[in-house]
Amino acid sequence: TLGRTLAFTAIIFVQQFILVDVWNREQSSLSLKSLRNPWFLLSFLFPLLLHPFLIYNPTLSQIFKISSSNAALLAVTVLATTLTLAVSEIRKAWRYPRE
Repeated sequence: TLGRTLAFTAIIFVQQFILVDVWNREQSSLSLKSLRNPWFLLSFLFPLLLHPFLIYNPTLSQIFKISSSNAALLAVTVLATTLTLAVSEIRKAWRYPRE
């Protein structure tokens, strides 16, 4: 179940990075313009806030067949998934160069 928990975490974070990429399609995701949009904030933060509740709540973790994990493994998983955002940013920098 540890592998399932880490995969669950990776899926949540990759989906959030895809959201950021789609929302900021032609500009850097590092720009803070999207933080002014309440819909973006809600759609970005809700899954991230819900994630620990799903993992550490015994009833919900049984439903999803996941287990609690230590913070170090979760952090490594999150760092690994940030590669999707990095690749996207490189693609945008190459495709939409600043003039």
